[in-house]
Amino acid sequence: MIGLVDWKSEAISNSEFDREIQEFIGRHPANGNIEGRKFTINYTRGMPFADICTKTVYIPSWVKRKLNRCELQFVVFHELAHIIYKHKDTPQYHMQEQFIADEYAARRQCRRGYAENTLGRLNHPHIIRGKASMDINPEEVKSRIENLRSLGLPW
Repeated sequence: MIGLVDWKSEAISNSEFDREIQEFIGRHPANGNIEGRKFTINYTRGMPFADICTKTVYIPSWVKRKLNRCELQFVVFHELAHIIYKHKDTPQYHMQEQFIADEYAARRQCRRGYAENTLGRLNHPHIIRGKASMDINPEEVKSRIENLRSLGLPW
């Protein structure tokens, strides 16, 4: 039975990940029934995203394996900001919305270090290999990190 997934272990892991995502969202004072969900890598672009219509934050399963708890928290807070501010992710406002979401998440964590680490990891070649339609690029990461450094938050 090589290659088969232990469904019980997978179900428990998925449930724990969903609970962890929801725990981060629940810490927001005005979460307004926002949900958090894990999804498998072959769903949509393979990157975390927020659906402002359903008020749901989606985090791909690979994020749990690649980021530590504080970096995962940054990702959840970043996506939560897109819902709170009702971002549309149009090309015209893409970078501005990313800056706003980054700042929101970094301020929720009272530091910028987790944000910088997370953006650096998401841009690292061995992490994104195989994810051809990634929205993040090195110049965007550099710009977002410079913006975070300008906030005056501690590392």
